[in-house]
Amino acid sequence: MAANKPTLKVAGSWATVSSAVSLGAGAFSTAATRTAISAALTTGDEADYAKLDFELTFSAGTTPAAGSQVHIFRRSKADGTNESPAPGSTHKHEYVKSFIMAALAYPQYYYVYGVSNEDPNATYYIQNDAPAATMTLALAARGAALDTPA
Repeated sequence: MAANKPTLKVAGSWATVSSAVSLGAGAFSTAATRTAISAALTTGDEADYAKLDFELTFSAGTTPAAGSQVHIFRRSKADGTNESPAPGSTHKHEYVKSFIMAALAYPQYYYVYGVSNEDPNATYYIQNDAPAATMTLALAARGAALDTPA
């Protein structure tokens, strides 16, 4: 291993950014279930880290078909005051990442890593894009950054 090689630094534990909600096929989580990154990630300066890791929890509902997807969308509030429109069926602005589901009963846990964190004031929504499956889903996040040794 090369000297002074940067490593991934993960801060804190998983914090809820979209609380558990039952979502039918095609449905989005709502404003009532979300928490801004800056409010959820409170370990030091974790909310300002360059990257975010996400954990999706499927805790109840219909077993999805193999290959079904749950998507993450970002709702920016970059200036801290003015918030972009909420994502929905006709406004799917700022797609972030997808989780590909297995045809397994709950509980299931899925992870995506290294999502850019351009806006610590942003909130995140999830969309159940699994056909004919109603699932209870929750989204958690944690901050991640490169830690460069001196």
